[in-house]
Amino acid sequence: MAVLTPTRIAVKEILMATDYSPASEAALPFAIELARHFNAGLHVVHVLLPGEWEPTADDTSKAFEYKPVEQAEKHMASFLSAKNLGGVRCEYLVRRGPSVWEELCRIIQDKAIDMVVLGTHGRGGIGKLLVGSVAEEVFRKAPCPVLTIGPRAAGQAPTAFRKIAFATDLTPESLEHLPFVLGFAEDWKAHLIVVHVPPGQYVASREVSETTLRRMRELIPPRANLEYAVEFGDPAFAIRQVADDQQCDLIMLGAHLAGDASTHFSGAVAHEILLQAQCPVLTVHWYQRD
Repeated sequence: MAVLTPTRIAVKEILMATDYSPASEAALPFAIELARHFNAGLHVVHVLLPGEWEPTADDTSKAFEYKPVEQAEKHMASFLSAKNLGGVRCEYLVRRGPSVWEELCRIIQDKAIDMVVLGTHGRGGIGKLLVGSVAEEVFRKAPCPVLTIGPRAAGQAPTAFRKIAFATDLTPESLEHLPFVLGFAEDWKAHLIVVHVPPGQYVASREVSETTLRRMRELIPPRANLEYAVEFGDPAFAIRQVADDQQCDLIMLGAHLAGDASTHFSGAVAHEILLQAQCPVLTVHWYQRD
């Protein structure tokens, strides 16, 4: 039986990306709560895209170059002013760049960011800040965990994570996340529910459930704060159902890095969970910062 040692969680710098939308408003309290818990710095960033800061043919003055930035900085100050930032080391950043992801990537590297926080809304997509492929870029390419507060979780007040559902397909790629997952649950003194949905060719039965449960116990040794759940059917629905029924405060998902050919959760499954979950979702990659 494998012996797994939880990773010691050290979150020193948190990045929150905002487009000032209600979704971003809903995500900010979670970013603040995380910063307080970990005693981390919080960096709130807004990215101005080319169409927002490049001068038009009617206004080519050099002064124009600074107007959008000044306006965005005022908006940022207003965005943060109504929040209780007491005790949190916070800075705001207004950046100009060709894409949201390129600027976020630079900040993640420059500031040694340990976690990214994002807010989303429904209608099948993710707002102005994170539309479709951009959202995919963030949680597929960010070399650190990404906490997403979806539309159904947006109305919740941030609280301690006391019950966490970790969804795994039991592949080696997925199980690489376990030390981080165990460490995160231990840090929050949380109860951890490991959820596995057998592939679609398996019909729900007691035999399959028991066989799968034995395999889960072999791969993920029992711990005092851990239980197992074997579910059948659509993976996104089954994972959300466990989180809802168990009143989980957080869902954790493994997401392979872009370009990785592993068979871990597809973008469609992860995206569906992000948009429909009633609690925040933390996507994680196994990585080692130099």
